[in-house]
Amino acid sequence: MSIVAGNDAKAITRARRSSSLTYQALVAGRRILVAHPGENISFSVRIRGPTNHTISVEVAGIPTSIARVVINPSRATAPYVATITLNTSVNAEPGQYPFQLLIHDLDKNQSLGEEELNLLILPRRMTVSDYIKIKRIYQYEKLGAQGVIWYLIAKVFTKGASFMELKRAYELVCECSVKKATIANILKRMIRKNLIRKGIDGKYYAKVTKEEVAFIRINRSRVRIQRLAKTARKTEKRKKQKHEPYTARLAFKRAWEIAIKHNSLAAAYFLAYSLLGVRETGILLLWLNAMFVYCEQKTGFCHYFYSWLLHRYFQLLGLKQGIMYRDTIEYQKAIQIANKYIRKHYGSHQAARRLHYKLKEEKYIEYDDDVLNLEIIHYNDGDIGLRIWDNNMEKILHEENIVNKRVTKMEIKPVYPYEHIYESNEETYFNRPAGMY
Repeated sequence: MSIVAGNDAKAITRARRSSSLTYQALVAGRRILVAHPGENISFSVRIRGPTNHTISVEVAGIPTSIARVVINPSRATAPYVATITLNTSVNAEPGQYPFQLLIHDLDKNQSLGEEELNLLILPRRMTVSDYIKIKRIYQYEKLGAQGVIWYLIAKVFTKGASFMELKRAYELVCECSVKKATIANILKRMIRKNLIRKGIDGKYYAKVTKEEVAFIRINRSRVRIQRLAKTARKTEKRKKQKHEPYTARLAFKRAWEIAIKHNSLAAAYFLAYSLLGVRETGILLLWLNAMFVYCEQKTGFCHYFYSWLLHRYFQLLGLKQGIMYRDTIEYQKAIQIANKYIRKHYGSHQAARRLHYKLKEEKYIEYDDDVLNLEIIHYNDGDIGLRIWDNNMEKILHEENIVNKRVTKMEIKPVYPYEHIYESNEETYFNRPAGMY
């Protein structure tokens, strides 16, 4: 694999196969690392130069609930070789998880390059050859959902497939989100065709085991190939991000100066009130990989978005991922310092927030589709714990700092994948007086 890099970057990554590693280029133009839940993946990055410069290697974008990343060494003087290990969680949900490999010259404080990678988590009973076969059935043989689900039941989950196993596996193949009702209707049609049956245990079993028999019962003319391709759209957006906006670089430079003069926490809130678009009365609650979650006192709601650029800025400031707010004197002082510099450089918080909409306009801000729920636990010492739930509050997606302390208050807040703005004034968010920044 080659790093997408500048002229002075000399870095090469080399996939290294371990006993638990399966490495395949399954999709044209993409590098995909394949694993099952609980397996480990290792690959190496050879940094050739610039010689005698301190170079850092980072992995960005993998949720901690999916895999723990270990880089050894994460920074050293070039030339050197870094080994990257992805320890996948035993509870990792099947799916494709795009991430980035970032190379940074710490001496020059500049990015040398990046490469788009994907971690593909397969269901435990699905092999790589199964996955390739199913993708061929879906995309090239035009057999659609019925062809995929029949193959899953007949060839993969041969001892019975649960409804959710089939739903998750199908979503993995079509790379899209599918409603439960859609899967239920497909299964009903396949039962009527006598392709499958539903057992008394609630699982589904194959009644036809031969491909040539099963596939002639599928009407190819009625097959519709679903392609959400969310990850492909995001990848395409990142490819267009060739240069950071000047206003963003300037804001980070100012944040860096604040970090040196005061501390990184004050610098983080300076960026929160400018590039992240948080109101003066709002707070930045969580930074997790490229995901930022903040809450607004004005509305009582929380919001989230993704930004690889801001993720890198926070990393360069030496900040630790996780909860970014506590009700303590330390945090209040940092916020006061940030507020002072916001007024000094931008005049007002409202003017500073326009930087966020500039990033949004230039596609440095990305959004998801799901509304989440945030459980905020306040402890008696000013510390807080967080749980992020799905839309129906049925599943915990992430939890942070859940400890055995005396709880003083608990809150549940919706987390929206967009900002709170007045639509009638939306255009003004993207405009700024000339020369202000």
